Amino acid sequence: MNIAVVAETAPAKTLIPVIEKLNDNITSLTHSEGAEKLLRPYSSEVLPIGKGRRNTTTKRSDLTIGRLVLQDTFRTYKALKSADAELVLTCGNAGDVRKGISAAKKLKIPKLHIEQDLYNPIEMIA
Repeated sequence: MNIAVVAETAPAKTLIPVIEKLNDNITSLTHSEGAEKLLRPYSSEVLPIGKGRRNTTTKRSDLTIGRLVLQDTFRTYKALKSADAELVLTCGNAGDVRKGISAAKKLKIPKLHIEQDLYNPIEMIA
């Protein structure tokens, strides 16, 4: 089975024990160097899906942020399609996870979201 993993650095640590038990083809999608380093040993391929927006010294308009998020979501869509993913496994509440869930929904790929928090709004879109 082709499984796409979409996670930010801290949640990626949660997914590693799950991934270790799988005997499937894993493609990791991330926009974080930390998550990439963590997931690379368990993945047949790591695909970039954009860049983090958190640490910036430049003030961006809402329109610019919206454009960047849409570009990253489209990049995620193309990555999931090229990986021929049959399941998307996500964890956390970061932007790349939301993009992964949105792209998987558009491609009609089943999603399994592992939530770490008791209450979190990401569950509503998963």
